[in-house]
Amino acid sequence: MHVWRFPLDVHDAQSDDLALDLSTEERDRAARFSFERDRRRYIAAHGALRRILGSYLSELPAAILIAAEPGAKPRLLAHADLRFNLAHSANLGLVAVARGREVGVDVERARDPFDGVDALAASCLSDEELVALRGLAQPDRRAAFFSTWTRKEAFLKGLGDGLARELDSFDVTVPPAAACLLRVRDDSVRAEEWTLCDLHPERGFAATVAFEGAAVIRCWTWIPEEVHGNRIARELGAVRGSGERRGAILDLARRSSPPAGLAAHWHDGITRGLPRAHREGVEGHEAGQSPFRSRKSPLGRGPEGDLG
Repeated sequence: MHVWRFPLDVHDAQSDDLALDLSTEERDRAARFSFERDRRRYIAAHGALRRILGSYLSELPAAILIAAEPGAKPRLLAHADLRFNLAHSANLGLVAVARGREVGVDVERARDPFDGVDALAASCLSDEELVALRGLAQPDRRAAFFSTWTRKEAFLKGLGDGLARELDSFDVTVPPAAACLLRVRDDSVRAEEWTLCDLHPERGFAATVAFEGAAVIRCWTWIPEEVHGNRIARELGAVRGSGERRGAILDLARRSSPPAGLAAHWHDGITRGLPRAHREGVEGHEAGQSPFRSRKSPLGRGPEGDLG
């Protein structure tokens, strides 16, 4: 299970460069945004998604065929076994990638101050979740609500039928309890077949990844770089032929079955333009270290000296 984080606030040259990798439909949609910031963030999110997927598929990002019917989960037309999910909030984006299993990811900026927690929780949490949330001290409810919300949204996005399923038709745990799907109130989904794991991509954000079965979670930071023009041949050659790519990307294809149990490990890596290098970390959930979170701060410096 791979999760990539990336920035959405990019400079003009990066935005123009990422836009070249979008489909005609995506460029048309970007042009319809009323506000420039929203347009640029849409381009950054979908451009990053295509470049990340391109490295798994050894395809040019613009050539990837993605089906995105209204109300349905986006999927790859020519590579049904590779599953992905995109989430973004404010200036932060996440992409989760898996092979042979459904996956969903959600991220929300935990606004502070936010006075509408109790009213919003009453409209979107189940009765059991609401009781657990109201049992917390008032200062703790805001962060707990946003974490609970991302747990529910990640599961719905993993199923792919988020618009058809009621938010109170299933229960998840409420912090400080570890992320877990407790029950689903119909016979179509078994709660024990899904894993939920909280992520900590950046200070002030709540995030969760949900997926079928059990898997090792590996996390990286993706940094956009201009790759078109004279740089495109060098970048693609480095990605397609490198041992780092085989280690970081094709590892997903080598796993014929998931390992027993969930071992979420933190991997500190910086990639430029297209995923091509990483450095594996040693701290995981078992050692109290959450994915993406460094010992110093959520915005430490990566192995190449860049902000990661």
